[in-house]
Amino acid sequence: LDLIPEARGAALRDRPDAYAEYVAGDVGEPGLVAGLVSAHGLNALLCAGGLSHIPVEAFAGGWSAFGAGSWLVATAGEDLSDPDGGPYGRYFADEVAAGRLADVHTERFVHRMAMSGEPIEYTALRARRL
Repeated sequence: LDLIPEARGAALRDRPDAYAEYVAGDVGEPGLVAGLVSAHGLNALLCAGGLSHIPVEAFAGGWSAFGAGSWLVATAGEDLSDPDGGPYGRYFADEVAAGRLADVHTERFVHRMAMSGEPIEYTALRARRL
C-alpha cells in the first residue's frame, strides 16, 4: 500500500512477481485496508520509514482494520516511545493506555548518516493489537 500512485507502476515494473497486490491510495479511505486485510487474511502491518509521511489519523484508520493479535512493526524519525516526541508517540501511548496495544518494544537506531557525518536516528517499534 502506497500513497503515491506512481510508486505502483514502478514497483510492478521493477518487481513484477513480488506483490499479490500493490495498491496506491489513501490509507485512511474507509474499506481500502479492511478489504486487503480480509481478502488476504493479514495479521501484520509493516511501515518502514513511512509514518512521518502519513497523517496519524489515516494510519489509525488503516491499523484499525487489523484484528486482535495482529502485529505492528514500524520505523520513523520521531521517537515513537515518547508521548511528547510527536503525533505518533502520542498515538501509541494512548493506544497502550486504552489497552489496545501490548508487547510494545521500541529501539533507537542509526537510519543513515548525514552529509556532515552526523547520525540520523530513527525509532523502531513492535507492538501487538489486543
